[in-house]
Amino acid sequence: REPLELLAVDGGMSRNALMMQMQADAIGVPVVRAANPESTSMGATLMAGLAVGVWEDTEALAAAVRAGGAGTQWAPEWEQEKRDRQFGAWKGAVQKSFTQEG
Repeated sequence: REPLELLAVDGGMSRNALMMQMQADAIGVPVVRAANPESTSMGATLMAGLAVGVWEDTEALAAAVRAGGAGTQWAPEWEQEKRDRQFGAWKGAVQKSFTQEG
């Protein structure tokens, strides 16, 4: 199993910069959002365009995507000790939620 080196994100929550920084801190790897955060719908649109001849081939399609520009990247800011401490606190809170009377 290869270690995770980068987390690519898209969709609605990826627009929240604080959430993306929290993800990077929690997992200890950079989080990258594409220039177009709605990449899933964009991908479907691009594939449809490829199918009907808007782009000659996948090389031309890739060039069009690259022309869209770079996205945003968040680098982890926490040291491993803090990450371990926060993860331990999170696991404790989850465990406690299972024993709460409702």
